[in-house]
Amino acid sequence: MPAKLRNALGQVTAVPFEGTAFRVMFGGILVRDSEFKHLQAQIGAGRCNPGGIRRIYLALEKKTARAEFEHVQKSLDPDTDPDLVEAHEFAVRVKLGRILDICDEQTRNVIGIDLAAISEDWRFTASMTRLQTLGKLVAEGVGDFVAIRYPSQRTDSGINIVVFTDRLQNDDFLEANTIRPTGRLTGAR
Repeated sequence: MPAKLRNALGQVTAVPFEGTAFRVMFGGILVRDSEFKHLQAQIGAGRCNPGGIRRIYLALEKKTARAEFEHVQKSLDPDTDPDLVEAHEFAVRVKLGRILDICDEQTRNVIGIDLAAISEDWRFTASMTRLQTLGKLVAEGVGDFVAIRYPSQRTDSGINIVVFTDRLQNDDFLEANTIRPTGRLTGAR
């Protein structure tokens, strides 16, 4: 699949995105009262990446960011009511020039990824899922994309973006929209 997928990624048209995205994280008071980088890339495995790849997951709607957070919180501590967990929510100004949009059916057809592959449970598999394989290739620079836009599995119409921070290009940026800004990720090196 990787060789075929590599070729297919060269045939897909990238789409730009400029607007607002959202993120919800653990630790409201701690985050607000400390010097904290809101946009620090993580390297753990996720729906669109195997472990070891620097990325940031964002949602295009606040309700989707909350639903994704609640899902993670429940998977870590199923006995605690998500409403009782301290969380920090914030908006992110986003400008990305080259996104692989797998919300688009035509794009999914070209790269051979269907909705079942997007919803595949990645947490309990011994090998990479098809979506993680796709993310690994994107993170390696195949197709020259910086992010993947994909349907959320936590809301009916929600959209998520995973940004591979090492792929950010010159005009790309992510900037936390907070009372006390904590920096900006850019593609400028």
